[in-house]
Amino acid sequence: MSGLNENLVERLDKVYFCVQCKAVFLFRSDVIDHEEISGHQDMQTFPLN
Repeated sequence: MSGLNENLVERLDKVYFCVQCKAVFLFRSDVIDHEEISGHQDMQTFPLN
């Protein structure tokens, strides 16, 4: 189980922020879904340090 957690932590290296509706996402796949559903294209990324 620790291997799964290590892979998850490696993928969580940034936060995505939708400028248009202020939604926050952790995964790129969620950003893609949001862009397709809402039409919002203005995303900012912030590193998780």
